[in-house]
Amino acid sequence: MSSSLERRTQLAAKSLLTAQLGLADDDTAVIGVELDALDTQLASLRAAFPESVRHAVAVKTMPHPEMLAHLIARGFGLEAASLEEVQLALGAGAAPSDLIFDSPVKTRTEIAWCQANLPGALLNANSIAELARYPSEPSFQVGLRINPELTTGAPSEFDVSGERSKFGVPISTSRSEIIEACIDADVTALHMHIGSQVPTCDAHVEAVGRLLELAKEIDAERGERQDGRRILTLDIGGGVRAETDSDALMSRYGHRLQAEHPSLFEYDVRTEFGQWVHANNGWAATRIESVEERAVPMAFVHLGADYFMRDVYGATGSMNYGFAVVKGDGRVAMASDDNEPTRTYDLVGPLCFAGDVLAQDLELPVLSEGDWLVIAGTGANTLGLWSRHCSRAVPTVVASNGGACRFWSARQSPI
Repeated sequence: MSSSLERRTQLAAKSLLTAQLGLADDDTAVIGVELDALDTQLASLRAAFPESVRHAVAVKTMPHPEMLAHLIARGFGLEAASLEEVQLALGAGAAPSDLIFDSPVKTRTEIAWCQANLPGALLNANSIAELARYPSEPSFQVGLRINPELTTGAPSEFDVSGERSKFGVPISTSRSEIIEACIDADVTALHMHIGSQVPTCDAHVEAVGRLLELAKEIDAERGERQDGRRILTLDIGGGVRAETDSDALMSRYGHRLQAEHPSLFEYDVRTEFGQWVHANNGWAATRIESVEERAVPMAFVHLGADYFMRDVYGATGSMNYGFAVVKGDGRVAMASDDNEPTRTYDLVGPLCFAGDVLAQDLELPVLSEGDWLVIAGTGANTLGLWSRHCSRAVPTVVASNGGACRFWSARQSPI
């Protein structure tokens, strides 16, 4: 375990100890957020880009209403992938002008709702055909998503820049077709999102260059036609993977854009990071329900494929989890401690199907019934992907800040 991950894991264990004072008997699991760490991450995002850049955080990555309100209070916008997420954002206090709506299947009814309720928002059309659904005088800003068609290095499940991607207009589409569509529909924004968990910033920088070139071609054609409208906004999406020890990936990305594409910042630049913002600031804990002696000792826990959907179902990326055990007397034990006895376990979840296995051959401190297993680094794409399989209750959610713990929501049915 890396040193920074170990520190985050120890902090999560301490937060659990504080949260336990307010847990009920039926709280067999708890989900946590470290707000101090989150705010540091948000500051790092701002520092990586010029002050003029406007950052929206992807709602789907961590959609708890209290989280959305926290982001809004710190001056961040929100990116929504469904009308329901738009409404969650508005309910949390977001101004329409701070919202980006990116669903690839916007209905005519939804677009009409946006016309009436989202003045100043950015709606990114997923296709040229979608543009035809928009009103002739939109109250919102109209953007068009472009697929830059390049190799990203992202896991295949999250790579959306291939020729068979469902997202965006392929940049290989006839330039005249794209330009005519943008002129006809009063498009003033271009959008891209090349994939999630992209391992380096090389592909992002190249994609931004392609988007910038297209924006200049559209504006040049408008100029020749004595059309005063221009591309005003470039939404460069998200997709930068969560940081590991001191790799400063976001900082490098921002500085490379400024060095290699300085004209980008002549536009209103928007971003949509999600996993990078949230992953390292969240944790979860589950009670050890039982330990069974099998071919490999098997620990039964209360979080599995319901919470760790991507991991259990095989779409794993660069997630980096840390593990600690809180014993019945409050002692925190970690396998990395030289004097801590350990065993190798299969970690199995609560759902009623054979594939609900969170980890195999995982070295942990010796476990006993009633211990709590703390898992750090779970802040992204976990609560937002909660599975209704077996209809198990969504755990209590808590937020820690400066050593204090606040309960965001109680255990609740997902139905």
